[in-house]
Amino acid sequence: MIIDLIFGVVAGVLNIVLAPFEIVNIGIDIVSSIPVVEDFVRVVAYLLPFSNLLPIIIISFSILFLRICIGVWHAVLNLIPVLR
Repeated sequence: MIIDLIFGVVAGVLNIVLAPFEIVNIGIDIVSSIPVVEDFVRVVAYLLPFSNLLPIIIISFSILFLRICIGVWHAVLNLIPVLR
């Protein structure tokens, strides 16, 4: 209950701070503007078997995300002196 209130306050502050940036949409297409980079990306996409690498990439990023979530969870629990 207290943690929900803290998260609600943090989310509210972040929404207020980031509200002016909602309408800003910055898009830079670096790959198509530089022919050397575009050729390199095409060669890498042709050579690498993405159907075999995609599960490995997804598992790696999901483990990384899980570690970040657990770290944040432990940091929040360590900040609350009542639960110790």
